[in-house]
Amino acid sequence: MLARTINIICTFIFSILDFEIINKYIGANEKLNSKKNILFLSILTLEMYAFYSSNYQVQNVLNKLLIGLAINIVIFKEKNIKILVAYIIFLFNLFISDMIVVSILMPFVTKSELRTNPLIFSFSNALVYITTYIISTSKIFRKKINKIIDKIPQQNEIETAIYFISLILVITNILFFLEKEYQLNEKFLTNILALVVLIFYSVMYIKSRISVSDTLSRYDTLFETINNKNEILELRELNKHEEENTLLMIKGYIENNENDKALKEINNLISINEDKNEENLKSLVNIPNGGLQKLIYFILLAAKDKKITLNIDISETVKKPFEKISYKKEHLLCRLIGIFLKNAVEAAGNSRKKILSLEIYSVKDKTIDIVISNTFRKKDLNIDKIGKRGYTSKGKGHGRGTYFAKKIVNKNKDFLKEHHEIIGKFYIEHIEIKY
Repeated sequence: MLARTINIICTFIFSILDFEIINKYIGANEKLNSKKNILFLSILTLEMYAFYSSNYQVQNVLNKLLIGLAINIVIFKEKNIKILVAYIIFLFNLFISDMIVVSILMPFVTKSELRTNPLIFSFSNALVYITTYIISTSKIFRKKINKIIDKIPQQNEIETAIYFISLILVITNILFFLEKEYQLNEKFLTNILALVVLIFYSVMYIKSRISVSDTLSRYDTLFETINNKNEILELRELNKHEEENTLLMIKGYIENNENDKALKEINNLISINEDKNEENLKSLVNIPNGGLQKLIYFILLAAKDKKITLNIDISETVKKPFEKISYKKEHLLCRLIGIFLKNAVEAAGNSRKKILSLEIYSVKDKTIDIVISNTFRKKDLNIDKIGKRGYTSKGKGHGRGTYFAKKIVNKNKDFLKEHHEIIGKFYIEHIEIKY
């Protein structure tokens, strides 16, 4: 009775170990205490116990492993090939730990005691499980395994699966010979060496497959980038002709003093309806009339159309400093603020709380500070990539705005500084202007 109880406890601990390690390897968020997982882990425990034998039998081991794999596939919602590789890596660690513990205990206990004595059996299993957990969850090892599993090639999944299943067959047979031998002699050591070489070869195989997959992926990305670029260039050329035609029409209206028609055409072009009674935007009067004031005004009107809550605070202290900025610098500033403010509107509009704040103030001598804050969706943003060529959170056809903004700042460091950060639920863009 004691032997059966210990056996059930050991198999249950094995099931939990299996769940926790594979959960970490594939980056899943499955909870151990969910009803579904408790049910499947109980089935796995019963299956492991049912196929247990005091004598090592290849058929029993294979049955346990295949049923265990099937249960893992049901538990974890990932691609089968990823679960298969994670499961086999876990088994590798388990086999290696088993060999380490057996080699240590071999001089002190017999094979029969190791398999049938309840205390020795429970002690040896505890050592194996602890060793497996330490190896499997060590920071360096786990990072490499996560990287390997994330990059497993999606091509030829059947071929990869056959390779790893064949690998399990070979390993179970090696373990069979090791169990039969059970003494530190030449045959035992040769089989351990064969196991180590096999594992090493498997790692090399995975790395080579990943390398080939990465190369193919880079070619696919390059091909898609070239196609996208051609599409963008064609679209840009078409837009250029349309914009030139529209500007010529506007020029004609202005020359004939038909300003109302010119403004109507401009409003159609920028798709914004002006609202003279917008109370929230009245502090914009602290920015002198001209391009920058109107640019900010119309972008914030677009934000209102998206039901974004605006918090605008423009200090009176910036009135005179803005007047001292040259036309050339104002032009660059319009481009820069246009990019950042439009991005803020886009991000806030896609977020749950939809909040955008704009603060403009001058507290230092010859410096204007512009702070744009907005809510955002965390999945849309990688702060480390902002400003890099091609990075975008908006999808195909985007990814140039923040890159160009960074170029503007880098080329005009004599009067521009910029930094960004995330504080709580807000993405914050800070621009410092010397005048």
